[in-house]
This record gives sequence, structure tokens and C-alpha cells, in this order.
Amino acid sequence: MNDSASQIAKTIMNRFTAERQPEGNEYIGEDGLIYCGKCHTKAQTRVEMFGVQRVVNCMCKCRCEEEAERKRREEEQERLERIRRLKSSGIQEKHLLEWRFDVADDNKDIRMAKKYVENWSKAKADNLGLLLWGDVGTGKSFIAACIANSGNVIWQIVMELTQSM
Repeated sequence: MNDSASQIAKTIMNRFTAERQPEGNEYIGEDGLIYCGKCHTKAQTRVEMFGVQRVVNCMCKCRCEEEAERKRREEEQERLERIRRLKSSGIQEKHLLEWRFDVADDNKDIRMAKKYVENWSKAKADNLGLLLWGDVGTGKSFIAACIANSGNVIWQIVMELTQSM
């Protein structure tokens, strides 16, 4: 290796080399590496870099699990934020948000709409829709809002939309 390549390799090796003491509940194992005192897995490992054996830091099992959980929570928060943005831009008339099955009178049309929501996955798979018709003031918009506000249908649609983004 020429001098500049050798210097770059040395800088890389030094950057990743873990010369540190155990912290908190960590301890040094029989192999000379640092272990986590909680899960008892390695917090350091040996790797060969440019023909030289080096000790580098790594995440122990519980730290990996914590990081995965943190990432899952972060992704869930981002997903919920996307859904919130989609919902807020989708329903402009805020009074429609109050139209829900729990405040609806129990009649055959409401029961039919509830059944549609309860069986949404099957209806979607079978490519079945729901046709609402009638004169002005018969509750078509109310039933449509109840379905949208039920969560089951709208969440599945929003999830599909966010996954395609």
C-alpha cells in the first residue's frame, strides 16, 4: 500500500477500534471482551480489518432489542402522523367526525352498515361495495360518515395508501 492508502486504512482501523473500559453494569469476559451485565451478550467483538485483528464495539442482545423497539415506536409514530395528515386533509367538514355508530339510532340501515364494516376484509376481497340511495334527508351521508369514522374500513384504506407511499 502507498503511504496515503496506508494512512487511510490506519485511520479507519483506529476509528472502529474499541479501546474502552466497561461502563455501568458491563463486565469483561474470559475472552477479554466487554459483555452486557443485563443480557450477558457481547458489547464488543473481534474482527479482522486489513489483515489486523481488532476489537470493535457492537450492540448486545438487549441493546439490539431496545433499538428495534425504539425504531418500531418511531415508525408507528410516523405512520400515525401520516394517517392524521391524510384524515385531516380528507374530511373538511369537522362535524362529520361526530357522526359515528355509537350515536346512531338502531335501525336496519345502521345494522346493515355495521355488518358491512365488520366484514370489510371479506367485502373488499370479494370486490363488494355498498350502495346508499334515497331521498334527501334519509341518512346516506350519516351512514357514510359512520362507516368512515368506524376506523376499521378507513384504517385499512389509509394503511394501504401509506404503504404505497
